[in-house]
Amino acid sequence: MRRKSQHFAGARRYNSSMSFAQELEVHILHEKRKKREHKGTKSVKGGDNMAQDKFQKVLEQLSGLSGFEGAAVISEEGLVMASHFIKDQPEDVVAALIQETVNMAQQVIEQAKWGILDNLVIETEDDHKLILYRTKFGYVALLGNKNLNLGLARVTVDEAAEELEKS
Repeated sequence: MRRKSQHFAGARRYNSSMSFAQELEVHILHEKRKKREHKGTKSVKGGDNMAQDKFQKVLEQLSGLSGFEGAAVISEEGLVMASHFIKDQPEDVVAALIQETVNMAQQVIEQAKWGILDNLVIETEDDHKLILYRTKFGYVALLGNKNLNLGLARVTVDEAAEELEKS
């Protein structure tokens, strides 16, 4: 029997008989529809030129790290506000997966009564890394390979998140 957990932004479960991949696809379509409905707001790519310039500056700073594979600024709702990936990545899928990761981590933190998620680091056995830092806009996410220095990357992402807080 499938575990009855909450998935994706808005803690919405679409259909318990769907596979995770099917749920993700439905979620992405739902988010795309939301983007079209809220065109011109700050949480959607291209909504605010000053914020967009700030996001791009931060992503360029992160892209200078050795081992960089990609970075994104993702809203609390799981929408991509800005992104830069070396390889062609479906940014909506990446954002949805990151949002799911944040939701699961936040559930653990809430159950333990530890407060609110501030940052999260995931490292795989083949040494790929995902680093997330919370900002007032949502999250700054950095993806890296085995050549990414975790300590330097954390400091750089933290500085990038602080830079976004100033805007």
